Amino acid sequence: TVSHSSLTPHSESSSEFSPFIVGCGSRLSMELGPETGGRMIEVFAESTLIDVARALKLSPPAALTNDEEKRNIFSLATCSAPVNIFHEGSYASDCPSISNVYLSEGAFIDAASYVHNVTLLAGACVGAGSIVKDALLQWNATIENGAHVNNSLLMEAASAETASIVNSSIIGPDSHVGGGETQHTLLGPNANAHHQSLMIGVIWPLGRGNVGYGANVGSNHTGRTAD
Repeated sequence: TVSHSSLTPHSESSSEFSPFIVGCGSRLSMELGPETGGRMIEVFAESTLIDVARALKLSPPAALTNDEEKRNIFSLATCSAPVNIFHEGSYASDCPSISNVYLSEGAFIDAASYVHNVTLLAGACVGAGSIVKDALLQWNATIENGAHVNNSLLMEAASAETASIVNSSIIGPDSHVGGGETQHTLLGPNANAHHQSLMIGVIWPLGRGNVGYGANVGSNHTGRTAD
């Protein structure tokens, strides 16, 4: 258990940057957009949609804040920590394979199948038969009910559930995916894809929508034109 105040994760109520989180391997590289040649970006456990939009060149460049400058400096030395780190109030149970995880206050892993190289900020959880590798979960984000998540960032209060597949994607705040497949996609805030659907290479930074049953967005693997 790690409870020293200097290791407290950054949150909306605190402007203090935590280099320790970055030092635990909380950085991912992923390619968003067309699988034949999308846009390669790096994201961190505390990245915002504004950070992502800048990295994708969807918004005008802006001067870096002090926290962003520090994060870039510490990221140069980022490596996967060969340890599991649990803050006070966090726990893991009934999971046969857990390695290289960082759990902030109140985060937990319960009855997951496999969890490797994952960072969970305060209140985040992984459970119910899920398989998660190389993932960042922000505050109160959830992966459960057999979801498979790989190389992805789930922002605040986002969720992947009900056997969904999420690969090399960013799920925005308060967005939910379940039952379908999301690949190389940026899904903005307050969006939902709760049924069997497919999103491949989608750049949807504004979110605020719903993906209906049978939707085929961005796919080139079927006999019909993508929606």
